[in-house]
Amino acid sequence: MTKNYLNSVRSFNYGLIVLGLILAYGILVQFLKPTQSIFSEILNLVFVIAFITCSIIGVKYSFKGRKEPNSVKKIIGIILNSLILVIVILSLGIFIYDVFQLLNAGTKFK
Repeated sequence: MTKNYLNSVRSFNYGLIVLGLILAYGILVQFLKPTQSIFSEILNLVFVIAFITCSIIGVKYSFKGRKEPNSVKKIIGIILNSLILVIVILSLGIFIYDVFQLLNAGTKFK
């Protein structure tokens, strides 16, 4: 009888969900690119919120399962979720930096 290590499996599953969301978002952006409507903006927001939420939950389960025995799913889940969370944090940092640059550029002309 094998033990089911639930946190490692959940982490792996959330990593796969995030990859699926990335692929679906990429395909959706290609189809909605010509139409810049409020529907496409709301859909973008929903995908980004789901992406960030699933990556945070995946990292949470990765850290909860750190004491479980090593397995392929555990290692892939930790790497995938951590990498995605780092990308999200870097993207937010770059966005905040750009906003501050824009605000500073606006004050130079006054």
